[in-house]
Amino acid sequence: MCFFFKQANKPTVPITNEVKSKFVELCVNFCAKDIRPFTVVSEEGFKDVAQELIRIGSVYGNVPVNDVLPNPTTVSRNICKTADQVRNKISANILPFVQSGRCAATTDMWTDLKQTAYLSLTLHYVNDSWELTRNLFFTSPFPKERHTGDNIRMELRRRLQQFGLPEGAFDALMFVSDRGSNMLSALKSNVHFHCFAHVINTVLQKTFQEDYLKSNLPAILSLIEECKQLVRYMKKTGLVSQLKRTLHQQAETRWNTHFDMIISIQSQLQEIGQLLEEKK
Repeated sequence: MCFFFKQANKPTVPITNEVKSKFVELCVNFCAKDIRPFTVVSEEGFKDVAQELIRIGSVYGNVPVNDVLPNPTTVSRNICKTADQVRNKISANILPFVQSGRCAATTDMWTDLKQTAYLSLTLHYVNDSWELTRNLFFTSPFPKERHTGDNIRMELRRRLQQFGLPEGAFDALMFVSDRGSNMLSALKSNVHFHCFAHVINTVLQKTFQEDYLKSNLPAILSLIEECKQLVRYMKKTGLVSQLKRTLHQQAETRWNTHFDMIISIQSQLQEIGQLLEEKK
């Protein structure tokens, strides 16, 4: 028994650079073989799984990984049970804040490349410890019906009730959304605020319209167009990979990407110039 306790309290052995390098190689192979984003190795879900595997190994030794990993069917069968448990926990925690009128919500709709429409709802509140808290309640396909205000309102009500919230929960919420006519109609009975980022996006879209810039600010239009061409060329030729930081392309639906694009070029202008000179 004494030997056991000595082993249990034994200090952790420092991880060598060789071990770290080998693990980096395994992570690279993992992302490449399974076509996963590089950021997956820094995400909480991956870390939780990795930490548990380390713990299991410390208890049971160098066991075959297939003896530990579950079958995909087992995972799929448990996903609904886990979702119900999490849903019930969130509902119990948030109900007092909804009932007391201390809860706000953001909601949005969008359509994916397959033309499937989605509706999402996130609830925001300040808890009893004065911490701003948010819970993504759902992101789900919208029923195959018209995206009218009445249909959106009915779907939001139905989803809230699915979480076990009372029927009046929807009416007690303050909402932030874009200024789409159907969304404004859906939320007409609630306290409503326009999404500030969406307002800025609308203003800047009109500000940076080509006709307006051509007539009033031709130098700005020229700057933007040349920056877009430069980023496109750097990415197409692969030269961007030789920079310390990537270059950002402007996107019509993101209000701050003009700024991001220009700053990404300006901050590396000397390095970009050197690469282009070498390319002749």
